[in-house]
Amino acid sequence: METPAPSGAGDFTTAKFAVAAATTTLDLAAQQVFTVNASVSRTLAFANAPAAGKAMTVVLSITGNANITWPAGISWNAATPPVLGTNFTVVILLWDGSAWKGGESFKG
Repeated sequence: METPAPSGAGDFTTAKFAVAAATTTLDLAAQQVFTVNASVSRTLAFANAPAAGKAMTVVLSITGNANITWPAGISWNAATPPVLGTNFTVVILLWDGSAWKGGESFKG
């Protein structure tokens, strides 16, 4: 996993996950922007999700288009998990203080 160090206000870090890991845990206490390689099927899980009453946005930049098994309990836009694009897909997840909401933002 690569994690560049932030260099100042407004900077953020991303994490890249190796293809070999079938289950990938996203540590939300460490960062909220992730790059996920979906050239193989992958199961995503959350660690350190925010407490009730707190808000958080998580951005997933996904390369590849293999099947992704998402954490349970996400309310998807149009009640459908994202269909991944051929090359990339950006998914935005919002924790509104009580539940996760998600949608596909860009794909190509």
